[in-house]
Amino acid sequence: MTTKAKFEDGYLDRYDAAAAPDQVQLIQKWILTDSQGLFAELRAHRPILVTPAFTLVTKFDDVTEVLSREMVFNSRYDPALSTALGGRHILGTDGDVINWRERSLLQVMLAPEDVPRLREAAGRFADEALDEAMPTGRIDVAGGLSRKVMIRICMEYLGFRGVDPHDLSHWIRPILADMVTNLGNDPEMRKETERVGGDLMSSVRDLVAQRRAGATVPHRDLLTRLLRSDIGSGLDMDDERIAINMAGILLGYVENGMGSATHLMEQLLKHPELPLRDAAEDPHRFDPYVWEALRLNPFFKMLSRRCVDDYTVAAGTPRETTIPAGTIVLAALESAMSDEDQVPEPTAFRLDRPAHVLRLHFGIGHHDCVGWRLGQASVAEPIRRLFLRDPWPLPGPEGEIIRGPEGFPRHLVVGLGRRP
Repeated sequence: MTTKAKFEDGYLDRYDAAAAPDQVQLIQKWILTDSQGLFAELRAHRPILVTPAFTLVTKFDDVTEVLSREMVFNSRYDPALSTALGGRHILGTDGDVINWRERSLLQVMLAPEDVPRLREAAGRFADEALDEAMPTGRIDVAGGLSRKVMIRICMEYLGFRGVDPHDLSHWIRPILADMVTNLGNDPEMRKETERVGGDLMSSVRDLVAQRRAGATVPHRDLLTRLLRSDIGSGLDMDDERIAINMAGILLGYVENGMGSATHLMEQLLKHPELPLRDAAEDPHRFDPYVWEALRLNPFFKMLSRRCVDDYTVAAGTPRETTIPAGTIVLAALESAMSDEDQVPEPTAFRLDRPAHVLRLHFGIGHHDCVGWRLGQASVAEPIRRLFLRDPWPLPGPEGEIIRGPEGFPRHLVVGLGRRP
């Protein structure tokens, strides 16, 4: 599609005026600096943007079409994941027996019945971090609150007791950066993935072997369930497959949870008119604020796929576009959740958004988040507990998100209690 932007000095005007190699860099820059403005212009004037490196889809219907056609739009993450984990993972497989069997088993093991227990644990871990921080009058939402909660849940619920928490981030961040940002399969980034992935898998394999040798742990954590399951053995899910799945869950949980908590907190602080302190008294009242804040400012703004056959997206509509085989396709979740055709007043903070829109936080199709119910609890509850301590934004750069080189949040410091 080649519709021209209708206003002067818009993103599309600058994009069209740039040389081809610069066009991709401009889009990537604008996604980091003003994704909402960029996506709004694209939805209005060029909802399917064909760039020299990828095709970007922005409308709700087109995003869900791409993510729901797994036999056409395959996962792009397989090379990075296979390199890191030393074998195939369900996130990098499409329509085969590994995805079908192992995803089903994980859905059974990550039981919805665990949500109340997990939420209570997340709240308890959050209170411990907040109690420690209260005398200082401030807390780092990323590193001092949400990361601590996510790591404790990894230890006690997922089963990673004995793994050094500092090692986890050292391993996870380079691998996720390769998966999410390495659109050109840069060999140096892939080499780093191989190095840290080897360390990660060595540690997880040792953990699995220790459990097999009879290490005493509560039987309710995920790793113990997998090792004791007759279902898994019937599916030829040996210890190596268990180790790969455990490492994959770790990759999808810690940084995603911490990044989501940090993003939603930044968004909530922009709305002092909201009755967040009162709503925090009740999880059912507070949670809608969490998901609306993340709709406006999600951590993962896009999901990446590779088109394996020529395919026409939005067939029969004015935006109909044929995507050639081999094209990388970026499905813009953030844009889809602000699509005016699905969401009235998309820039407003409202608590009546339809569930099918908010569900996009966890993806859609055969690669949606396998533990999304548990993720909801462990992201929302620490922020609810934080609002019971009267947080407030710090002025200037100190109160802004500080990101690492891969773009993931590292710090967001807020005040606690009475303002000075």
